[in-house]
Amino acid sequence: MILSENKIKESLENGLIEIEPFDLEYQLNGIFVDLTLSENFYRYSEEILYPVEMLDLKNPYFNVLEKDRITDSGMVIEKNKIFIAQSNEYIKTDPSIAVSISPKLRLSQMGLHLINAGMIDAGFEGNITFILYNTNDFPVRIFKDMKICHLTFHKVD
Repeated sequence: MILSENKIKESLENGLIEIEPFDLEYQLNGIFVDLTLSENFYRYSEEILYPVEMLDLKNPYFNVLEKDRITDSGMVIEKNKIFIAQSNEYIKTDPSIAVSISPKLRLSQMGLHLINAGMIDAGFEGNITFILYNTNDFPVRIFKDMKICHLTFHKVD
């Protein structure tokens, strides 16, 4: 069962759902809770980007990401590139509540796809990590604190 706006409010009041920081009027839209983009993002070290023929799961050197920050002027995601970022919001749900994550329509219209959209386990705790992929023929600029996705909460029996 998908939680209604009233059930989300009730779950927030009862501590079954915790979101910090959270602005009820700005982020609660019906059955959806919007999340915003943190200034933190992750990328492969520029030292190893070229020439790389293959990322190998058994070679940890190629699987270490560096943390960086989105500046006030934003971050450009080049065409056919992946961008790894996280939410400003720290989420905690009771084991009776699962979460689904969906992209914002505006981002999809710009060619940015949320690769890891789908279900998040009941009882999840932490910031949400986003993997965005730019399928557009043009670079796309994104900004910290912009709405990046929305969550739907589901009661687990």
